[in-house]
Amino acid sequence: MDENIKQQDELHEMRERRKAKKPEKKDDHIARVIVTQFLLCAVIVGIIFAVSKSGGSSFDSLKNYYEKYTQKDMSVSEIWADVKSAAKLVVKSETTTVSSSSQADNDNDNLGKGGDDVAVYSATSNTLFSPFMTSSTICTPVSGRISSAFGYRVNPVTGIWSFHSGLDIAANMNEKIKAAYYGTVTQTGYDSASGNFVILSHGDGLITKYLHCSEILVKENTVVRKGEAIALVGSTGNSTGPHLHFTIEINGKKVNPLYVLESHDSQV
Repeated sequence: MDENIKQQDELHEMRERRKAKKPEKKDDHIARVIVTQFLLCAVIVGIIFAVSKSGGSSFDSLKNYYEKYTQKDMSVSEIWADVKSAAKLVVKSETTTVSSSSQADNDNDNLGKGGDDVAVYSATSNTLFSPFMTSSTICTPVSGRISSAFGYRVNPVTGIWSFHSGLDIAANMNEKIKAAYYGTVTQTGYDSASGNFVILSHGDGLITKYLHCSEILVKENTVVRKGEAIALVGSTGNSTGPHLHFTIEINGKKVNPLYVLESHDSQV
């Protein structure tokens, strides 16, 4: 009996405590949400204004944050966590922009200055590195080892770094040199650098030259067929051994013969 009375008293006390506790009014809850969102929106608007002045993709992201907060009932802790996240976004965006700008400025400062570690060589006057084609297949003037390619090299005679405007093909002394294309002998002769030489014209600005010959087998103004012997391999002029210096010119520009010659590693 006493136990029942005790339980009734405890239940009565609990009911009294519940009555004594003042319930939170709905109006108070709404006011708290409005004040919290107002303060938050003021912070976000300030950040958006600052970011909009500097531009960048972070503007759209912050706008999304703003819309999210005005449409959702969030606790203060949730709001503070997202505000910090938004602040990190702004800091990261601005840092990236500054870093990219600084890198671009550094790159612009370095433009045109080059460097000692990189050597870039362009073709010299009246020469081209560009690939080309001819309407007729070529006849290899002489077969042999490529002893010096087209382009920059250390001249084997002078020891000076210079541009080599033809292709040197090492071959046996007095081996026959053949005409690369059908054409006309426009000039033959001798000079101290080229030795005995033959020049052929093939029309449409195409010219071939054959230098350091031991003997010339054709005369000027003679029409020759492709593959016909025009001279013999020699070592006349500035030369360190028997070879043919073969040059191709197109409209006055010397080009790399290997673009039209069939080569196998260092052999033609």
